[in-house]
Amino acid sequence: MGDPAPAVDLEALVRALGVKRVRVVDPLDLAETGAAVQEEVAAGEPSVIVSRRPCVLLTKTAEPAVVVNAEKCKGCKACLRLGCPAISVKNKLARVDPGACTGCGLCVQVCREGALVKGGEANA
Repeated sequence: MGDPAPAVDLEALVRALGVKRVRVVDPLDLAETGAAVQEEVAAGEPSVIVSRRPCVLLTKTAEPAVVVNAEKCKGCKACLRLGCPAISVKNKLARVDPGACTGCGLCVQVCREGALVKGGEANA
């Protein structure tokens, strides 16, 4: 209803429930998040992974939009699996809508061809 509510310390809450293994990750760091999931699944005891970051779709960052290097794009569509509303495909190549792109960089991390580049690095 829009009324102020107290902040909940999720880590303290799950520890109070008896969970000993509690990790906090940045969901925009895919390598860190993937490693945390693998380690905690293999731990053999209950664990909780807290992804801490505001939703990139709700916060427009000051980051420049991602650009596509058409010469490197192979049309594999790995970037589409993210479900990002800024990414589409036209003529079998990825496209990024600069008005919808928040510059989070997740697509840059999943593109194995290096075809997606952060906007500020495209001219470097």
